[in-house]
Amino acid sequence: MAERKFRSITIDIYKVGPPSRTIVSWEWENSVIPLSRYKIDIFRGESPEEMERIAKDIPATMFTEFEDQTARLITKHRTYYYQVVAKNCATGKVVKSDPTTKEGDLDLVGIYIVEEHEFLFRYVVGTPSYIYKKQTDSKTRCMDCWDSIQKRITKSNCQTCHGTGMIGKGVGGYYNPTYTWLDYSPDPELVQTTQWGKTEPTQTDIFMSNYPRMTVGDIIIELTSDKRWKVVNVRDSEKRRTKMLQIVRLDLINKGQVEYTIKVPDEIVERASKELNESKREKEF
Repeated sequence: MAERKFRSITIDIYKVGPPSRTIVSWEWENSVIPLSRYKIDIFRGESPEEMERIAKDIPATMFTEFEDQTARLITKHRTYYYQVVAKNCATGKVVKSDPTTKEGDLDLVGIYIVEEHEFLFRYVVGTPSYIYKKQTDSKTRCMDCWDSIQKRITKSNCQTCHGTGMIGKGVGGYYNPTYTWLDYSPDPELVQTTQWGKTEPTQTDIFMSNYPRMTVGDIIIELTSDKRWKVVNVRDSEKRRTKMLQIVRLDLINKGQVEYTIKVPDEIVERASKELNESKREKEF
């Protein structure tokens, strides 16, 4: 017999705080399986790839919502994902909702637009990339560079946290990476004259879908060239205030900076090269 499924998940913010007040509510699809068999766990995270449990063993027959008072909502650039997980205590099987943000889900037209663009990025114009989401809500500060008195990092080239001041799950200061395809604009050729001489700043824009949500400070690695970029600006295309597509401004990271100490597994680079070469050989028309 098929397990129950969630019909919808809703995230509503009623107070920024502190303490904050976020209500996570869920609805079930109709089923003959009694709700008394299920217990609910709630997960939250800045990255949909790295979420931690914030509530457990909620009786499904008694509650259809959960109040989160621990989210740090003061900064407007932090996005939280929530996921509702139900476990059938009789069978041990688990049912998960999709990671959801306060904006909710796109309608069918919005989903179609996103899927068409993801096809465009993957098979026509995109380049395989790794996205590292920066941690901004980690409970563990870096022991090598964080000054607990002044509340700031003491060195920008720390190889433990990569200049973020935070450590935790993932890769020192960043969550585990997301493999995706992005549309990079050609790099503009610029030369600036300063009092120290000439510099060649490099910025570019990328066009991507709404997943994952980008924020300032995130790192993007072009897997086939090992160019590394830092996010400095994010603009969105929305449908009824729900993100569909993102235009992200990037600064090129210099070779000597600490972000180049982040190791990318050889098998991921090989996979990216293979898929890109195969994509180039495919007939487009």
